[in-house]
Amino acid sequence: MEIPGYALFVPMFLAIYVAIRRVNESYMVIATILAIIGITVFLTTNNPFTLLSLSNQYAAATTDAQRSLFLAAGQAIIANTNQRAFGGFNMGLLFMSVAGLIVSFVMLRSNIFSKATAYVGILAFTISLAEYFRLVLVPSELILLLMIAIASGLHGFYSLSLCSFVL
Repeated sequence: MEIPGYALFVPMFLAIYVAIRRVNESYMVIATILAIIGITVFLTTNNPFTLLSLSNQYAAATTDAQRSLFLAAGQAIIANTNQRAFGGFNMGLLFMSVAGLIVSFVMLRSNIFSKATAYVGILAFTISLAEYFRLVLVPSELILLLMIAIASGLHGFYSLSLCSFVL
Protein backbone atom coordinates (compact mmCIF):
# COMPACT_ATOMS: atom_id res chain seq x y z
CA MET A 1 0.00 0.00 0.00
CA GLU A 2 2.92 2.34 0.58
CA ILE A 3 4.04 2.51 -3.04
CA PRO A 4 0.69 3.63 -4.54
CA GLY A 5 0.24 6.00 -1.60
CA TYR A 6 3.59 7.65 -2.17
CA ALA A 7 2.97 7.83 -5.92
CA LEU A 8 -0.27 9.70 -5.20
CA PHE A 9 1.66 12.29 -3.21
CA VAL A 10 3.04 13.68 -6.50
CA PRO A 11 -0.27 15.06 -7.83
CA MET A 12 -1.25 16.09 -4.29
CA PHE A 13 1.88 18.23 -3.80
CA LEU A 14 1.56 19.67 -7.30
CA ALA A 15 -2.09 20.60 -6.66
CA ILE A 16 -1.21 22.20 -3.32
CA TYR A 17 1.62 24.11 -5.03
CA VAL A 18 -0.83 25.49 -7.60
CA ALA A 19 -3.38 26.34 -4.89
CA ILE A 20 -1.13 28.28 -2.50
CA ARG A 21 1.97 29.27 -4.45
CA ARG A 22 0.99 32.93 -4.32
CA VAL A 23 1.20 32.96 -0.52
CA ASN A 24 4.93 32.22 -0.61
CA GLU A 25 6.20 30.94 -3.93
CA SER A 26 9.81 30.34 -2.88
CA TYR A 27 8.83 28.13 0.06
CA MET A 28 6.33 26.26 -2.09
CA VAL A 29 8.95 25.61 -4.78
CA ILE A 30 11.35 24.29 -2.13
CA ALA A 31 8.64 22.13 -0.56
CA THR A 32 7.50 20.72 -3.90
CA ILE A 33 11.06 19.91 -4.96
CA LEU A 34 11.78 18.25 -1.59
CA ALA A 35 8.55 16.26 -1.84
CA ILE A 36 9.32 15.03 -5.35
CA ILE A 37 12.89 14.12 -4.32
CA GLY A 38 11.52 12.30 -1.26
CA ILE A 39 8.95 10.41 -3.30
CA THR A 40 11.55 9.47 -5.91
CA VAL A 41 14.03 8.28 -3.29
CA PHE A 42 11.33 6.25 -1.54
CA LEU A 43 10.06 4.62 -4.72
CA THR A 44 13.49 3.82 -6.12
CA THR A 45 14.92 2.36 -2.93
CA ASN A 46 11.92 0.40 -1.70
CA ASN A 47 12.19 -3.29 -2.47
CA PRO A 48 8.79 -5.01 -2.57
CA PHE A 49 9.18 -5.91 -6.24
CA THR A 50 12.53 -7.54 -5.54
CA LEU A 51 11.00 -9.50 -2.68
CA LEU A 52 8.01 -10.45 -4.84
CA SER A 53 10.35 -11.78 -7.52
CA LEU A 54 12.31 -13.78 -4.93
CA SER A 55 9.04 -15.08 -3.51
CA ASN A 56 7.94 -16.31 -6.94
CA GLN A 57 11.32 -17.94 -7.49
CA TYR A 58 11.12 -19.54 -4.05
CA ALA A 59 7.66 -20.95 -4.86
CA ALA A 60 8.94 -22.33 -8.17
CA ALA A 61 12.09 -23.87 -6.64
CA THR A 62 12.23 -27.65 -6.84
CA THR A 63 14.99 -28.39 -4.33
CA ASP A 64 15.70 -27.42 -0.76
CA ALA A 65 19.02 -25.92 -1.87
CA GLN A 66 17.25 -23.56 -4.27
CA ARG A 67 14.69 -22.57 -1.62
CA SER A 68 17.50 -21.90 0.87
CA LEU A 69 19.23 -19.68 -1.68
CA PHE A 70 16.11 -17.57 -2.29
CA LEU A 71 15.33 -17.40 1.42
CA ALA A 72 18.85 -16.17 2.19
CA ALA A 73 18.61 -13.57 -0.59
CA GLY A 74 15.30 -12.29 0.80
CA GLN A 75 16.68 -12.09 4.34
CA ALA A 76 19.71 -10.17 3.07
CA ILE A 77 17.48 -7.65 1.31
CA ILE A 78 15.35 -7.17 4.42
CA ALA A 79 18.44 -6.81 6.64
CA ASN A 80 19.90 -4.25 4.24
CA THR A 81 16.64 -2.28 4.25
CA ASN A 82 16.60 -2.12 8.05
CA GLN A 83 20.12 -0.61 8.09
CA ARG A 84 19.37 2.43 5.95
CA ALA A 85 18.47 5.20 8.39
CA PHE A 86 20.56 7.76 6.49
CA GLY A 87 19.91 6.37 3.04
CA GLY A 88 17.28 4.62 1.05
CA PHE A 89 13.60 4.99 1.63
CA ASN A 90 14.11 6.54 5.08
CA MET A 91 15.67 9.57 3.41
CA GLY A 92 12.45 9.78 1.41
CA LEU A 93 10.61 10.01 4.74
CA LEU A 94 12.91 12.83 5.84
CA PHE A 95 12.40 14.85 2.63
CA MET A 96 8.62 14.28 2.67
CA SER A 97 8.37 15.32 6.32
CA VAL A 98 10.29 18.55 5.76
CA ALA A 99 8.25 19.29 2.61
CA GLY A 100 5.00 18.65 4.47
CA LEU A 101 6.03 20.95 7.31
CA ILE A 102 6.88 23.75 4.90
CA VAL A 103 3.57 23.34 3.06
CA SER A 104 1.63 23.26 6.34
CA PHE A 105 3.25 26.48 7.55
CA VAL A 106 2.47 28.18 4.23
CA MET A 107 -1.13 26.92 4.58
CA LEU A 108 -1.39 28.80 7.86
CA ARG A 109 -0.94 32.05 5.97
CA SER A 110 -3.40 31.19 3.20
CA ASN A 111 -7.14 31.70 3.07
CA ILE A 112 -7.70 28.60 0.93
CA PHE A 113 -7.14 25.94 3.60
CA SER A 114 -8.50 26.03 7.13
CA LYS A 115 -6.19 26.65 10.05
CA ALA A 116 -7.21 23.23 11.42
CA THR A 117 -5.91 21.53 8.26
CA ALA A 118 -2.63 23.42 8.55
CA TYR A 119 -2.23 22.54 12.24
CA VAL A 120 -3.01 18.86 11.60
CA GLY A 121 -0.41 18.92 8.82
CA ILE A 122 2.16 20.48 11.14
CA LEU A 123 1.43 17.86 13.79
CA ALA A 124 1.45 14.94 11.33
CA PHE A 125 4.67 15.93 9.60
CA THR A 126 6.35 16.77 12.92
CA ILE A 127 5.53 13.24 14.07
CA SER A 128 6.91 11.89 10.77
CA LEU A 129 10.08 13.90 11.26
CA ALA A 130 10.33 12.73 14.88
CA GLU A 131 9.89 9.15 13.62
CA TYR A 132 12.82 9.61 11.25
CA PHE A 133 15.06 10.81 14.08
CA ARG A 134 13.71 8.10 16.38
CA LEU A 135 14.67 5.56 13.74
CA VAL A 136 18.18 6.99 13.58
CA LEU A 137 18.65 7.26 17.35
CA VAL A 138 16.44 4.61 19.01
CA PRO A 139 15.48 1.69 16.75
CA SER A 140 12.62 0.10 18.75
CA GLU A 141 9.78 -1.75 17.03
CA LEU A 142 7.18 -0.92 19.71
CA ILE A 143 7.80 2.83 19.43
CA LEU A 144 7.83 2.42 15.65
CA LEU A 145 4.36 0.84 15.61
CA LEU A 146 2.95 3.53 17.89
CA MET A 147 4.43 6.35 15.80
CA ILE A 148 3.19 4.77 12.54
CA ALA A 149 -0.33 4.42 13.96
CA ILE A 150 -0.46 8.03 15.13
CA ALA A 151 1.13 9.48 11.99
CA SER A 152 -1.05 7.37 9.67
CA GLY A 153 -4.20 8.57 11.39
CA LEU A 154 -3.13 12.19 11.19
CA HIS A 155 -1.97 11.85 7.58
CA GLY A 156 -5.34 10.29 6.74
CA PHE A 157 -7.19 13.22 8.29
CA TYR A 158 -4.85 15.66 6.53
CA SER A 159 -5.44 13.93 3.17
CA LEU A 160 -9.21 13.96 3.69
CA SER A 161 -9.05 17.67 4.50
CA LEU A 162 -7.13 18.26 1.27
CA CYS A 163 -9.55 16.10 -0.72
CA SER A 164 -12.47 18.18 0.50
CA PHE A 165 -10.64 21.22 -0.89
CA VAL A 166 -10.08 19.59 -4.28
CA LEU A 167 -13.66 18.35 -4.54
